[in-house]
Parts: sequence; C-alpha cells; structure tokens
Amino acid sequence: MQLLKIIPRITYKMIVEESGFLHVLENKAHVMADRGFKHIDELLMPKSNMLIRPPSVSIKNKNSKQDVKHSKRIASLRIHIERVISRIREYAVLEPHACVHSSLL
Repeated sequence: MQLLKIIPRITYKMIVEESGFLHVLENKAHVMADRGFKHIDELLMPKSNMLIRPPSVSIKNKNSKQDVKHSKRIASLRIHIERVISRIREYAVLEPHACVHSSLL
C-alpha cells in the first residue's frame, strides 16, 4: 500500500503527450482510441487530427439510429486493431525463442 501512495497516477492524456505519438502523426489523421482516452481531442487539434472512439453508453439517453450505425462501424474496425495488437504480442513472446542460423543473415 505504501508504494501506491508514492507513485503518482498517470492519465491517458499524459501517456499520449509523453509517448511522442503526436509527433509522428500526419496532418488530418484519424486516431482510433479506447473509451478511456476522453481528453486528448485538444492534443490532436494542432494538426487537425480527429479522435474516433466508441460513444459512452448511457441508460438515460437512447441512441439514434445514426449513433447505433456509427457505433457498429467503429466496433467492426476495432476488431482488426485487436488482431494487430494480438499479433504484436505474439511476436514479442516468440522473439526471444527465435533461432536464425548465422549463414542466413
């Protein structure tokens, strides 16, 4: 418990700012992010980039047909992103165990 008091919490906004991700983005790029990345719109504005993330679910407000259609489209794209992330993780797991004969290099 003492360790948790020492380490400050880092926000998604801070992660984006410190990662260098914003410097490699082209102008007018679309950035897909998870629901947690709520306050990074202002970081994307200087290059006219657009944040795409799933809408927050609310029991009180019923979504319009257009909102539902938009949510389904985002979900269909997220599946592909999850596959890419999975492949990157698999590669990172296999990398230390990969053997390449020196004659092939």
